[in-house]
Amino acid sequence: MVISVDPIGSTVERDPTDHTPLTPSPTHERSRSSSVSPSLAPQFPAQEPGSLPLTPPTSSGPHSASKATPDQSTTSSRQSHQEYLDSLQPPSEEEFQRLAKVQEQREKEHRRRSQELRRKSVAMTQQSTEARQDFVQTKAAEKEEQSGHRRSIF
Repeated sequence: MVISVDPIGSTVERDPTDHTPLTPSPTHERSRSSSVSPSLAPQFPAQEPGSLPLTPPTSSGPHSASKATPDQSTTSSRQSHQEYLDSLQPPSEEEFQRLAKVQEQREKEHRRRSQELRRKSVAMTQQSTEARQDFVQTKAAEKEEQSGHRRSIF
């Protein structure tokens, strides 16, 4: 017996010597509309409900062929990438020293900018604190001045 998949996606067991096409006849399709014949129902081993069959169906679609053998563009891309990797050379001692010096200068500049921003932030915080204190003192003085001019009823 050979297991095949008919055009509507059902799994069918067939005799290998049977060469009849798998396309259903119109009368056969009408008879299947109410129930599936037990002989044409998918034949899977008994499994837990909701589980998939143990062996996936084979496909002759375009994706199955590409997975089996890599196409020419993938192979040439891999070769090209490998050639590129093989062509890479480590920097010379002079170039390495130059790069280290450039990196050190960039790190110094970064630290200098960070310190400058921190100093500005501290200065702004101090000014803000002083301004807040001045505001509170001014409000307190105004309140005291207003309360001094009021006459008490008692």
